[in-house]
Amino acid sequence: KAGGRGGGPLDTLTWSPYAGATNGYTVQRSTVNGGPYTTVGTSTSPAFNDQTPGLVNGGTYYYVVQPDNANGAVCTSNQVTIIIP
Repeated sequence: KAGGRGGGPLDTLTWSPYAGATNGYTVQRSTVNGGPYTTVGTSTSPAFNDQTPGLVNGGTYYYVVQPDNANGAVCTSNQVTIIIP
């Protein structure tokens, strides 16, 4: 399950490690509740700093995280909503 906090033009996400994520995690973001989501990056640890273009102060963003293994995505996390102040 993902969780996070907003701050400036940066979203910081952290989540509980998933044992099956042998190839790390794929982080996806949307500006629409429920998606569709676009991949904004990957992480080898259960944390990600989203500094991709398009983040704005006062913006609302929706994230999901996919643990990955050699076969691809294992599952998808619950959506988390972050509002940048």
